[in-house]
Amino acid sequence: MIVEPQSPRDIQLVMIHEGTFERFIVTGQQGEEWITYAQGEIHRCQPVAPVSTMPEGADLAKFEPIAEAQINQQEVSDVGPRWDSLVRARRHQHQVIGEFSLEQRFVGEVADYHIHPALMDHCVNIANGLAGTDTYLPFSYRSIKVFRALPAHFSALLTMKRGQEQAPETVKYDIDIVGPDNEPVMAIRDYVIKQYKQNFRTELGGGFETVLVPQELSRSSAPEGGGHRTARCRAE
Repeated sequence: MIVEPQSPRDIQLVMIHEGTFERFIVTGQQGEEWITYAQGEIHRCQPVAPVSTMPEGADLAKFEPIAEAQINQQEVSDVGPRWDSLVRARRHQHQVIGEFSLEQRFVGEVADYHIHPALMDHCVNIANGLAGTDTYLPFSYRSIKVFRALPAHFSALLTMKRGQEQAPETVKYDIDIVGPDNEPVMAIRDYVIKQYKQNFRTELGGGFETVLVPQELSRSSAPEGGGHRTARCRAE
């Protein structure tokens, strides 16, 4: 979704109970038409103890220290201090290990979220620069398994899966996150980033800020199926 400056857009998150799982839809109104921007399902995981996949010993020794600027497209956007969470990173071929820690002044926020949005966003996009010199933005996930809440300090292994093209349109990652105790926190499969044609590096303007303003939602303004639980925000 692209929101032009000074052009408010209503966005709705619709949660639909489907018996054994929840279905969600992120939708917005453009003129008289409702457009679906994202959708998916939330299922309860089976109580099977996950196994950590983080490299150890000789496998870990293959990873060499690397600066964030060498693997991340930092110049694409300025998202604020909560995204300054990478402590150190190491790389071996198509894999990156990152250690993340939220600044002490923000640590209290972790209790308000099961998955802190800034920590999650920074973690999954830390290696976008490995895809190529073009701009890549988040596009989709195939699955996310959450075993426990995302802590303020954790490590992640990102494994890039791409073909032989120099500038592929999409690139996939598998991402495994573990806590300080090396116990699994999340397992993400087929996280897709997509090439965006606009060159932010040469066409940057003054930029603008997205402000989400919660609003009451009337049934008459809801999209089809609006009798379900719905949260509405306005992007300005």
